[in-house]
Amino acid sequence: MGAPLVYREYPEGGHTWYGQEDRDVLDFIRFHVRDPYPARVKFTTREPAFGRCSWIEVVESTRPLRIEFTHLDMLGQPLEVRKEYDKSVEVDARIDRDRNRVSVQASGVKSLKVWLADEMLDLDKPVEVVVNDVRLFTGKVDRSIRTALEDCRKRGDRRSAFAASVTVEPTR
Repeated sequence: MGAPLVYREYPEGGHTWYGQEDRDVLDFIRFHVRDPYPARVKFTTREPAFGRCSWIEVVESTRPLRIEFTHLDMLGQPLEVRKEYDKSVEVDARIDRDRNRVSVQASGVKSLKVWLADEMLDLDKPVEVVVNDVRLFTGKVDRSIRTALEDCRKRGDRRSAFAASVTVEPTR
């Protein structure tokens, strides 16, 4: 969604880090600062382990977990077994600060959690959450230290914690 991608492959490179690339990598990081509260979040996933992107989280999917993968370490030894949905889960979520609204289009979603912060919406006013064109929540959300700590624990990001959340269940 707007960031350039540069891929360089080296013969016989494997997973080796090449020091001569440090300057390019550090320049990229310096000039592409992450927006901790983007107005739009769009993602597709097939794994429950990757069900969150920024401020939107798929808590539960309607898709069955039918595919099982064994992930191997670099020596080819089993590392972990993970299950995947038989079909992708898709989420396209937007923040409208003027209307104090979160709008989401989603497929394969049974339950969604919307993580909220004052930088996104005016949490002193009622917030509206609309999923697949159906209003599922309208009301005041409470900020809490417990929610902020839960978010920090999940994401490991103490600088931009979400202090409120709303969980909704889309009808389709």
